[in-house]
This record gives sequence, structure tokens and C-alpha cells, in this order.
Amino acid sequence: MKTYSASVTGRAAIGALFFIASFYLLVVALVPTSSQSAPRRSKNVSRESVALATPTPSPTIPPAPQPATPIYIGFENFEPPARLVPVYSSSQGSTPNTVEYMLNDAGEPSIGVNWKTNVTAFQSDFQTGFVTFDDSCNLASPKAFFRESQAPTAEAADQDPIGFTDRVTGRTFSAQLTLTSPTCKTSYTDNDGLTWTPTAGFGIGSGIDHQTLGGGNYHAPLVNPPAPAYPHAIYYCSQLPAAACARSDDGGLTFGPAIEIDPPADAHCAGIHGHVKVAPDGTVVVPTTNCDQMGSVIVSGDNGITWTIHHVPGTKSTLDLTDSNNTHSNIIDAQVSFDDAGKLYFAMANVPGAYLAATQLITATSADNGTTWSNIYDVGAIFGLQNVEFPYPIAADADRAAVAFYGTTTAGDESANGFKGVWHVYVASTFDGGAHWSTTDATPNDPMQRGCVWNKGGANICRNLLDFIGASVDKFGRVEVGYVDGCADGACSQATSSATHFSGNGYTARGVIARQSSGKRLVAAYDPPTSTSIPGMPLITARRTNSGVQLSWSEADSGNLMIDHYNILRGTTPGGESFLTNVTGTQTGGSYNDTTATDTNATYYYKVVAVNNAGLSCANNELAVPYFGDPCSSMIVQKNPPNHPEQTTEGQTPPSLAIDYISVAEPVGTNDLVFRMKVTNLNTVPPNSRWRIVWNWEGAAGQQYYVGMRTDASSAETFEYGHVATAVVGLVLGVPTETKEGDAVGTATSDGLITITVPKSVVGNPQPGDLLGAVNGRTFTGDTAETQNLERSNALMDHTFVKAQRDNGRPAATYLVTGNTICSAGAITPVSAVSRKTHGSAGVFDVDLPIAGPTGIEDRTGGPSGDHTVIVTFAAPVTVTNVAATPQSGKTGSVAGFTVNGSVVTINLTNVSNAQTLAINLLGVNDGTTFGDVTVYMGVLVGDTTADRFVDSADIGQTKSQSGHAVIPSNFREDVNVDGFIDSADIAFVKSKSGTALP
Repeated sequence: MKTYSASVTGRAAIGALFFIASFYLLVVALVPTSSQSAPRRSKNVSRESVALATPTPSPTIPPAPQPATPIYIGFENFEPPARLVPVYSSSQGSTPNTVEYMLNDAGEPSIGVNWKTNVTAFQSDFQTGFVTFDDSCNLASPKAFFRESQAPTAEAADQDPIGFTDRVTGRTFSAQLTLTSPTCKTSYTDNDGLTWTPTAGFGIGSGIDHQTLGGGNYHAPLVNPPAPAYPHAIYYCSQLPAAACARSDDGGLTFGPAIEIDPPADAHCAGIHGHVKVAPDGTVVVPTTNCDQMGSVIVSGDNGITWTIHHVPGTKSTLDLTDSNNTHSNIIDAQVSFDDAGKLYFAMANVPGAYLAATQLITATSADNGTTWSNIYDVGAIFGLQNVEFPYPIAADADRAAVAFYGTTTAGDESANGFKGVWHVYVASTFDGGAHWSTTDATPNDPMQRGCVWNKGGANICRNLLDFIGASVDKFGRVEVGYVDGCADGACSQATSSATHFSGNGYTARGVIARQSSGKRLVAAYDPPTSTSIPGMPLITARRTNSGVQLSWSEADSGNLMIDHYNILRGTTPGGESFLTNVTGTQTGGSYNDTTATDTNATYYYKVVAVNNAGLSCANNELAVPYFGDPCSSMIVQKNPPNHPEQTTEGQTPPSLAIDYISVAEPVGTNDLVFRMKVTNLNTVPPNSRWRIVWNWEGAAGQQYYVGMRTDASSAETFEYGHVATAVVGLVLGVPTETKEGDAVGTATSDGLITITVPKSVVGNPQPGDLLGAVNGRTFTGDTAETQNLERSNALMDHTFVKAQRDNGRPAATYLVTGNTICSAGAITPVSAVSRKTHGSAGVFDVDLPIAGPTGIEDRTGGPSGDHTVIVTFAAPVTVTNVAATPQSGKTGSVAGFTVNGSVVTINLTNVSNAQTLAINLLGVNDGTTFGDVTVYMGVLVGDTTADRFVDSADIGQTKSQSGHAVIPSNFREDVNVDGFIDSADIAFVKSKSGTALP
């Protein structure tokens, strides 16, 4: 028997805890526990260890066939509210008095639905969230109500969270690994988190990495016990160095000892396993991405006593067994699910060719618990996906299943720090047992990650998603996907990338649920009566500057109908939105630049409503957009509550170390970045202390940059910049260590404002459009020679809401580098603006568009296409970044193109509808001295020859009075059809517009 070994990395822990290890994958089972009844007791523990040939993978797996009649599945995405919740323990240490944002450090989420209550459990980090959905569209309450309940066994020394909900009984488990006995601390709740019951956990023999919980029926000859006993077997599996699966017969209170089935002496498997699942007949399956270098399942048909390996033919693991330095391998779980008829669905990231070139999402089905396989397909091919991550299948009725996963159309090594992929969440669904698949992009127009996804364990800025996702199905057959948004909020979501420039990432870890909102379901009894419906709610992001609010939204459910338009609602109080405008958008989302949202003292509230022929989406997606400053002077990226509940000392940290906010700026006339940390005050400056601002940037080779202030033993201040590298020490402890690279220019004032300026060139030289992700503040005191370069979380005096390298703040602490062409020492103002038209052979005439005062009114026709030309003249030659038009509510108008010739900007407008005031926005105007945006307003009211904002008898009379006259500067407005003559045609034109007016 050949033994395979591999140097691979295990799971990272939450926060500053990480796993890196070289190990065999050893799948083990457990004997029954002493708590079970006599008929289920067994003293004859056996292990099936069979020599298996090493199969040769097939080089080609075909794209999944599509149904003859297309099946459309729609989704809505739900984020937890920006609510701080008290936690008595977090991954930064034992913190009995701290707070965290709900479900915002959500790497490796587990999700399950209690079919008794239809409440969804979402497990991540040390938090367990419980979500109740309301599909009545009651605008007085959220459509998704989140609450948090931390299990009593979720403690700071633990890591690697896992959750499991037995949908039949309604029992939800929350589990955390430890490094001591028991190696997994677990609690369960039978009432959706209202109360918890701690369990005995598991012994050291059951492993200390990558645990999983599952449960279901007993396999014959054992039977499910009657009430009051718990009716299902519960299985626990983990690994490192050997994988083990333990069975509980008392509902998870106690578990039995482990036995191995693939020990080092005859090992076939390497890497890490997926989540344990139980078939309706009691068969237990543990999937793995690599047994004999193929995707496989390890199966027990006798309640966990003996196990057998079955390969999925034609698959190739992402783990290269010849890769002793772990440079060619990516570790991605395989996962499985059973439908109610016992069909097994398998999903994995498959390598179709050379390692690190591409991966594809493979599904396969088995009707005999993995012995044989069919329907082996690539379900991501229809979207042209070149790399995939974290598959998770779920099933319910016979032949109905779905698999959720991340995907990108970018090929190459997805773990490389230079990888340029833009990732989305996809869900593939089958309703004929895997013979045909329909795949949906559940996050269109809204990437959930930019750049690399790290799959090698340990510490890397691309590890913000950690290692897997979760999926479940509610009792009405809706698919629910628990995933991590690594590119949350407007700065990252709205960033642009091209073939020559990549913007970077936000490195967030926000928990999100993608929930099915239309289409066939996994429970046939609840299929909707028709294949069409109203649209789902768009998911909105916003980015705010001095010049307004840039909205963008993702529409993952068009209702299987064409989206006609989107209504934009805006207000300045929660729930106080009213109609602002509508935009055409697309089937997958849209954007709108609200240039009128310029009151820096106001928080604006927005809703976006999608409209198709069936009706309107539910207007329950309110987004608050407060003002946090501008990049020219100070853009606040993270702000702590004034009473500092994030401190373990409940706000008692000395004011010199208590962080109020962190900001970033790019001042005019420089190529610098200016970072500011505001602490409560610096009336007393402590010695041997540090104030640090740290951030991720995709050009930093997987590490972080920092700037900061330091004091010596006499409290003398110095300022510096450098980088932070996190190394893994002693298997599990991640130690961030800073390395100074140079001195920075800085000041510190007694009111607590620390300002540090560095050239962009010394911190990676980020360019306009780049993202600085997870920008955060940290303060330390009591430094010694041994600790003065360490940034361990348990030494923090205060911090903003970033853990290790992951941003879990609200809003996300992402700074979009803009350059300073929009910054100005004074406002830039045009000399003039006109609307220009050629009146046949009579020549060119201009309607003045005053820069200040009453709006100029263009009364001449734009022809069938609504075309107009606006000329804006400045006092000196200028450059202009872009020009955009903002039509009035319910109207249209856009920029067809613009040119700049010295000081003159010519703007060609099209599709301009009548009876509106159109805003023409010149963005990034720069004359070399002053910078800024310029807005020119043009009233459009055809036939208003008197320019009084109404078309009536006065305009008709004035046009008649000029009929037959030559077109000259004093009467050109009466030539409304711009043919060079004032005649009966113009009179008729004005009459046809009589009664119209400007709003």
C-alpha cells in the first residue's frame, strides 16, 4: 500500500489565530457512545481498509446541459444591520465588555434553517445570528430581521467555528475548536438561540482542525429512538493529524471514541475534508477533495463503524501531492448533499489541466451512496468561469438540488497576490437529478471579492473569506446561501478594473444571505404558479463625496421579465423617502449619480425599486448615506462610538490611547497620502507607546502597510512608515510584526489629532482608482525591547473594527484613491455656458445658460433624437475627467460625447426630453491652479420663446409677430425648428406645445 504525504496548510483561525501544518488526511470513525441504548451498542469495532488502485483522471469534463425550457431562479441579498452587539468573547481575546458589528467577521459561515419555525441560523466567528424573513413587504419592519445570540462555549481561545441545524428537530449547534481537551466546545439550542445547552464536547483523539457537524437517521438495523430520546444520530468529524468522525446518540451531549479507517500505513487521502452529511437511509458521507488525487467520498453504511472510499471519476484535486513547498496547491473543500430520495450530490473545484491555470465547478450524482457516479458536469461553464471556490450543495425533494459557489472569469492562480479576478456568488440548480443545470449569478453588478482568494492557510490579506461557505433550504423550498462579502460597500463595489489596471479589494468579511425570491423551488409543493413575478429587491451601495452621492445596485431577480426601469427614492429621515427620479438601468442593476445630495450636514436615505410588467419590487431596502468628509481634506474611514464600547476596559482606556476616528486624504498640489488618527486628547503623552494606522493594498504582496507615531521612555514623539507581516508561530498563533522602512512627517496636537504624511511612492505608489482596504487604527502602550514591534491583538489598548487583516466595520473602512485633481484651493468657475444651434443658412445662435441666477431656457427643438450642444468656456485651458448629465425626475437626457479644446468644452447631449431642467456635470475640471466639479443647468422647454417657463398665448403671439422676418440675434428664439426661417411652421410648433411648463 503506497502512502501519500503532502505539505499542506490547514485552516486559519479567526482573528490572529492561524493554522499551518503538514499532515496526512486520515478519516476515522467512532464507536457508539456509552449513552446509547443497548440495541445500538457495539463492541466489535472494525475498520475497512482496502487497497485501491490510483485512478487516472479524465482530461475533459463537459459543460452542464441546460434544460430544454430555460428555468430562471432569482435571489435577494440580505446584509445584517449595522448594529453593535455585546460579546463576552471574541477572536481578539477574552473581552467580557466589548462589542462587535453583527455578523461582520463572517469567514467560514455555516447556515441552516429550522423547519419547525422557518428561522435561519447563521454561524460565523463567535456569533450565531438568527434571521426571520417577512415576505409580506411590510415597510414598517425589515424584510429580514437579524438577532444575535452567542453560545456560552464560544470562547477566545477557540477558533474555526462551525454550525449545524437539524432541520427536522430544529436543534442548532454552535461549535468552536480548541487546542486542549475537549478539542471542540459545543452548545446547542432548541429554541433558535433563546437558550443554550453546553455539551461535553469531544476528546483530544478527535482532532484539532477543520471540524464539522451533521446528523440524520440511523442506518438499519438501528432505528430512530422514540420520544423523549433525540431521534437522530449526530456526527462530529475533525482532523489534524488524523480525521475522525464521532457519533452521538443523545442529541450531541456526548460522543464516542475514534477509530481510523485510512491511517498513515495505508493512506489514500490528503488535504482536508468537507462537511459530514447523512442520507435518509442513515448512510454517512464525508467528502474530500483528494483521495488518490481525485475527488472522493468516504462512506459508512453501519452508523460510523466502518468506512469505504469511493472516487468520483474524471476529477482532479487542487492539491498537488508533489508540491512539497505548497506553491502549486490550493486547498478547497469538496461538499455533498442528499435529496429526500437518497440521491447523493457531490461538488468540488476541479483542475481541468495544469495546476494553477484554472479550476472548474464540478457536480456529480450517485444513486448508490457514491459507489458509482453519473451526471459529471461543469456547472460554471455557461458563465465562462475560469476559477471557482467553496462549492456547497443542498437538496430537498427527489431530484431537486442546488449548489452555491464563488466564481470568476479570470484564469490563473487564484491565490496569487497579483491575481486580477472579480468574483461573484453563483447558484446552479437542477430539477431532474443532475441531468440538467440552470446557473444564476446571485450578485450581478456587485463583486463579492476582488483579487485573490487565498487557499493555503496561514496569514495573507486575501484570506478574508477564509475557507468555505454554507447553504441550506427552508421548509418552503427556497435556497439560502450564507456567504462572505469581501468587497462590501460603495468604494469597493463600485471600483473599476480593466485589462491594464486593477483596483484592489476591500478585504471585508461581512456575512450575507442570498435567499431565493423567485423560480422553481427545492420543495415541489411550493413551486410558484407561474414562471414570472415582480422583481426582487435590489441590493444598494453608495459612495458619497462633496459633489453628491453615487448609487449603484445589484438586481439578482428580474422576475423572469424585462426590467423596465428603476425608481430612485430619497429622503433625509429614515422611512421618509419620496420619489426622486427613475433610470433605465439594466437587467442586472444600474447606477445613478445624485448631484443634488450636497448638504454635508444631512444624512441621505435611499431606496431603489425595480419595475417590470408584473409590478414593483418591495421598497424595503433603505440605505443610509451619512457624510464622512472628502478626500481633499479628510475622509473618515472608521469611527468608534463616543463611549468606546469596543474597549475591553469599557471606555476606561486613557484618553491619549482612545481612538475616535481614522481618516485619509490626498491634499491639493501633492502626491502624498495624509493619515489622521483622532484620539480623545493628548494632554498627557504616555511613554513607550505606539499609535498605528494599518491597511491592506493588493500591491503589498499579501501583507500590510502602516504609518504611525511612537514615543520613547521620555515620551518624545517620532513618526514613521513601514509594513506589517504576520507570521504563524507554534502552529496556531499569528504574530503581526512591523518593520520600519523610514521616517514620516508628522504632528500631534493636544486635542488628540495625530497627522502623518507620506509620499505615495513609499507605500506601494497607489494610483487613482486603487483601493486601500481595511484601513484601521491600533494603539499600544507599555512597550519593551521584546514587544516594541509586535502588534498582537491581546496587547491593544484600543482599535477600530478591523481584526487582523479583515475589515469587519460598518461602513467598510475602504479608501478609494482619487488623486487630487478634484481638490481645489478655490472653486473653479466657467466664464460662460451656452446652448448652441445652427439655424440653416442664417447662422449659429446661442442661448445663454447663466452660471448664477435664473436658469437659461432652451426653447428650440432638439429634433427627433433630442440633441443639443452645450459650450462651456473657462478663463484658462482645462482638463476634464468626465461629463455626465442628470435629468429631472421622470425625464431623460445623456451625454453622447464631449471634447476639450483649450479653455472650451463642447458637450453633445442626446435623448433630452422636453419640459425639464437638465444638470450637466463636468467632473474633475482642472486649470492647473484650481480644481473641482462644475454643474451647468439648462432648462428645456420647446416653444417658450419668452423664456418665462410657460408655453402659452404670449409665445404664440410673439412668434406670429416675427413671422416672415429674417433670423437675427434679437429674434432667433422664434425660429423654434431651427431651419433658418420664422414662418407658419414655427407658429404651429409653438401652438403644439401650448400648456407645457417647466416644473
